[in-house]
Amino acid sequence: MLFLLCVVLACVPLCMWAYQAYGVPHPTLAWDPSTPPDILTVLSRHEDWTVRRDVAENPSTPPDVLATLAQDNYRVQRAVSQNPSTPPATLLFMSKDVSWIRKFVSRNPSTPYGIWIRTYGRVMP
Repeated sequence: MLFLLCVVLACVPLCMWAYQAYGVPHPTLAWDPSTPPDILTVLSRHEDWTVRRDVAENPSTPPDVLATLAQDNYRVQRAVSQNPSTPPATLLFMSKDVSWIRKFVSRNPSTPYGIWIRTYGRVMP
């Protein structure tokens, strides 16, 4: 019942209280930048890809979790490639993937200059 209330109200503090009380993080916490990294790590293994995508979009997600999510389905990969917190090594790995993901990698502000050149032969805006 408490988790249903979290969904209806989208109240992050209440969801944090529920996590502390019951030990099960609510998916609503995935998009909140103030969510602690340990909760984001747990949510990165959620069965629903939309929760994993929200974790991948969160700027507070740890680099090792982003590296793992870079191997998920294409929707989650796109979120990882657009996250400015994604480490350059993960972006380099993703730049070797299919062409559509390279477009998003090249537009990430954390992407090293060399990846832009190798991906398109020119610098992308």
